[in-house]
Amino acid sequence: MEFTGNRLRQLSGKAVETLARIMDSEEATPTEQTRAAKIVLDSAFQVANQQDILDRLDKLESEAAEQDES
Repeated sequence: MEFTGNRLRQLSGKAVETLARIMDSEEATPTEQTRAAKIVLDSAFQVANQQDILDRLDKLESEAAEQDES
């Protein structure tokens, strides 16, 4: 499973580059460009959401550790 996760991380940069090329391509249809843009925006929103959750979890864990020390 670790290999799969590492491979997905490696390919993610290439996937983003591909989406950017589609968005900028004069050969791509407006539908294809819009779809690529939507994927990028949805992914960015998910990453921001996940980071927010991780930040909140870190804060809760820190607060819990401080209470345990008291």
